[in-house]
Amino acid sequence: MAGDELVVVRKKHIPDFAEAEMFSETQLAEYYAPIEKDERYADPEIVILKIGTNTISRVDWGWSPVFSSDGRQIAYEHQKNPISRFRVLAKTLAGNDIRIFNRNNKITTILATPDSGHLSDPLFSSDGKYVVYSLGDAINGDFAGNVGIGRVSIDDKSSEILYPPTKEFGLYHIIDPKHFISNHLIALRSKPTSGGTFLAKSYKYELLDIGPPTKSIYTYYRYENQQIKRVIYAWSLLSFGPTGSGGLLIYDGGWHSAGQEIQSCRTSSAEVPGILSPNGSMTAVIVPKGIDIRYTQNQHTLKTIKIKGRIQNITWSSDSRRIAVVVTKYQDYEMEIFSRDELSVFEL
Repeated sequence: MAGDELVVVRKKHIPDFAEAEMFSETQLAEYYAPIEKDERYADPEIVILKIGTNTISRVDWGWSPVFSSDGRQIAYEHQKNPISRFRVLAKTLAGNDIRIFNRNNKITTILATPDSGHLSDPLFSSDGKYVVYSLGDAINGDFAGNVGIGRVSIDDKSSEILYPPTKEFGLYHIIDPKHFISNHLIALRSKPTSGGTFLAKSYKYELLDIGPPTKSIYTYYRYENQQIKRVIYAWSLLSFGPTGSGGLLIYDGGWHSAGQEIQSCRTSSAEVPGILSPNGSMTAVIVPKGIDIRYTQNQHTLKTIKIKGRIQNITWSSDSRRIAVVVTKYQDYEMEIFSRDELSVFEL
């Protein structure tokens, strides 16, 4: 969110996986018919929305858009090839580059292109001079993941690799997510400690200060060397974010400051980390009724927002006073047959 504006990805829905099995061949053919006329019919489209109005401004085809601090530029992953007929996989994202859209002159500039794989998830640096981005490749069969980090200068387009794609036991280090905490780029590294078919059977999880130089600043020991059945579960529970004073908060069974012993933060223990607010004072936690807004320090609930449907995404405003929520509504909730996505903004 930038002021009263949001930059989002919208995409027409095409049934797939288990949902597609609920439809006849004739019904599925009706979904795919528009793609015969327009190969971009169901491609991801980046648009700018103004809260409280019906104003929609189109940017481009792509993913993971982000505003600059002043809201005048948008960095994003450009979807190079039409994808409406296909699943989102490493091979259908291959070649995607990082672009920047200048809202003042309406000019789009290519900032960085991949040598292999694809580029994704751009972030503006704290000083606004650079865009950092992830290097993507196949990590779980055909599914894509982030395996490195690069940085490009907005002014002269010079670029460098901050964390190159690296393998242990023939499997990639997974470098995701990443956030700027004050002036430091912090990322979670999942480093294989054993082999495996697609994913490793066990990982070591660390927070890295990407630098350069890159250094380890925290290790999540409780999930180290977990077996494969716990890997995805572990990833969902490893989180970090900023304090209001520019420090680092870490979730490891509870929220605590970097350097603070985990045992000393029992008052902030929580079953799941939730989404931390930019000032670090609150978390947005998905619960059966919707979303709990909780104080980070003691996990007391400030407010419960009742929501029906599957919550897909929660984003805080930069001032920590609002959240934007994307919710999937279903025609049939038991069978999870898609109806529509709804985007709502809640004042706190």
